[in-house]
Amino acid sequence: MKAIFTLLVLYTLFSCNNDDRVIEEEEACVGIVDFAPSTVFLIELVDENGTNLIENGSYADDQFRLQLNGSYWNDGLGESDEKFIRLYPAGSAGDNRYLIHLSESETDTLDYNISFLEVRSRSDSGLFCGEKIVLNSVSYNQIAVDTTKVEQVSPNLISVIPITVVKDTN
Repeated sequence: MKAIFTLLVLYTLFSCNNDDRVIEEEEACVGIVDFAPSTVFLIELVDENGTNLIENGSYADDQFRLQLNGSYWNDGLGESDEKFIRLYPAGSAGDNRYLIHLSESETDTLDYNISFLEVRSRSDSGLFCGEKIVLNSVSYNQIAVDTTKVEQVSPNLISVIPITVVKDTN
């Protein structure tokens, strides 16, 4: 009788379905998760007194042209507002470069290195897979940017890396 009870307990323990199972490498993804960029570069152009040069009209955003890794992008600047140039990390793994043509005679550079992190997430529908951009280093006009000074716009959604560039207006 003891043997039957022990076998019944062992059978019950080992036959339970465990929802916290480890994702097997061979398991196929049922869908792709497209992670939007989680970081944005917010570039402010100022003079030596701190005056915003886009806001005061010294730079006209309709003259801005943007190149990513040598190719013109969106025939101009992706997103700008009355005060800032807003760029998202894009490109391939490794070194990438934005050339920001502020005018016909002035071009700034934003260099950054990215890698991709594979992300696998389980839901009731199955396993979803995707890649997330990881920002490794950033420099603006060959000056390193401190990426630890990040402003969180909203929890777990988007991080802003502010870059203030002082322009010589004389």
